[in-house]
Amino acid sequence: LTATLHGGSGTLRQGLIRQIVVRFELREHLHIYANPVPEGIVPTKIDVSGPPGLVVGPPLYPTSQPLPVSGSKVDLQIWSGVMDVRIPLYANGELASEVRPLENEHAKIKINVNYQACNDVTCLLPKTANLELEVPLAVTDVPALPIHMGHGQREGRFDAQKHMQRLMQRKNSVGIDL
Repeated sequence: LTATLHGGSGTLRQGLIRQIVVRFELREHLHIYANPVPEGIVPTKIDVSGPPGLVVGPPLYPTSQPLPVSGSKVDLQIWSGVMDVRIPLYANGELASEVRPLENEHAKIKINVNYQACNDVTCLLPKTANLELEVPLAVTDVPALPIHMGHGQREGRFDAQKHMQRLMQRKNSVGIDL
């Protein structure tokens, strides 16, 4: 069982979606369960948390496979072999702002994984794995506008003032309150 951050060369920055990938590598003849499960079986569940300003989306589980239960009309849904669960996440301005220097160089992300592995005859005891990633935070690329400049972020090499003026003119011409 492993967890890695994919995208952005392994860094988080404001507003750009990355993914944590939790990988299960199950031995031959073992499987884990997707929801729904009958009472007494533990489905696979992943929870991700981090510092204020880390926005975490719901886990994206791959398609499960049916496992017929002998003597029953019910098929359990399982995964076997190598299985990846993807969890989208990004930093908002509270964690990595475009208008102030980064307060921390890293963000600690906690990943709690609950699962139960079984074979065709026996189930192992349910397990909880607590994983932690220390992910580097990266500055945001900002346009060369006075509101953004001088705050410790990576400033663009072009003068964005003309573009901002045109944006303001368009917003004012259609009556949008700023």
